[in-house]
Amino acid sequence: MKIRKLHIEKYKVFDEAIFDFVDKEGKTLDTIVLAGVNGCGKTSVLEYIKNVLDGFDIHKLNIEIEISHVTKSEMLSKSTLFKDVLATDISNLPQISSNLFLLKIGKNTFHQKNPLAFTSSLTGIYFTTYPTEKKIVELGTLGNKILLLHISNQDNMEESMIKSVLKEVFKNKHISPQQTIENAVQKVNYLLSDFKLNTRLVDFESERMIFESLNGEKIYFDDLSNGEKQLYFRAISLYQLNINEGIILVDEPEDSMHPTWQKAIISLYQKIGTNNQVIVATHSPHVMASVKPESLFLLHIDEKENGRKVQVLNMAKEGKHSKGLEPNRILKEIMEVEMLRDFETQQAIDELTKLLNIQDFEKEETTNLIAQLTTDLGRQDPFILKVNHQILMLNRQKEKLNHATY
Repeated sequence: MKIRKLHIEKYKVFDEAIFDFVDKEGKTLDTIVLAGVNGCGKTSVLEYIKNVLDGFDIHKLNIEIEISHVTKSEMLSKSTLFKDVLATDISNLPQISSNLFLLKIGKNTFHQKNPLAFTSSLTGIYFTTYPTEKKIVELGTLGNKILLLHISNQDNMEESMIKSVLKEVFKNKHISPQQTIENAVQKVNYLLSDFKLNTRLVDFESERMIFESLNGEKIYFDDLSNGEKQLYFRAISLYQLNINEGIILVDEPEDSMHPTWQKAIISLYQKIGTNNQVIVATHSPHVMASVKPESLFLLHIDEKENGRKVQVLNMAKEGKHSKGLEPNRILKEIMEVEMLRDFETQQAIDELTKLLNIQDFEKEETTNLIAQLTTDLGRQDPFILKVNHQILMLNRQKEKLNHATY
């Protein structure tokens, strides 16, 4: 199941917002990244999706969903449920291909029941969210939906992971325990293969996990960095969930991660199961630079005379680039950050820029500013390179003026 279009009205910061998660070929996007400043509604979009799919706030629902890998006979077998839940006939359901259907649900198209209840038996609905402030999560289930329940004791992290793998051992009794553990180890290392970690998982014991360092030394969970602990925890949790045909919602996946890992975090969720849709809210330019512009949506706060309004801008439709861009370009061209340097440095740059003219470039004040900024930024900084070139041009211009005078 994937969301193709989402229409939000009168929900938190949104008066009205339309999200079109379809590329130019008409294919539903597998990965969606929501970006924007604090308070623009990124997390609210995730909450909205989770609430309406969980059966809350259904009076606000206006959504177009793609239901895939379902046969016509399976869909027809749900005909009674359709008539009971939706004000539509099964014969009117748009069919894109032999196993791909579209379902449009608006404010007046359903009765009091959750309009998406029937989908759990067809495709499954899954959610994953990760806590902040050093809280961790423990797997739990509720009906047909798999959720992550928050707990605050970080000491339980390793215990939680071991329990999740032991559940797999008891669930798959036709497979030897050692084979189940080896399968889990291989899958976790595969999920994290893009992160270039200095460790790898090698085994589970009854009370501890075993890792191996780059030099082949055996190490334990407590020896890992906090970032490594978080990554292994996410990978093992997602592996145990076994998400397929689902929607994965993630808020700020870059939390507590080195920029190198931020570049790879989207790949972790993309590798989970088959045919899932990943929807991420982020502030990280590294995460934004890991996806193509059609998958990147900027929530832009437009200042109007009658108040502030949140606009949804797709970067491909705006003619922007994203994948592979350097972080500074993401910040300037997409996030529209005017000042990339700290205030004091930018102030010095602005002052020096004003002094780079034929009358002032030889003044002591100018020389001192150049020396200060060169010390702070280094000779290879783009601004310093530009300053040195401009000084060279000003010196030549001065020589020409002197020759003309004589």
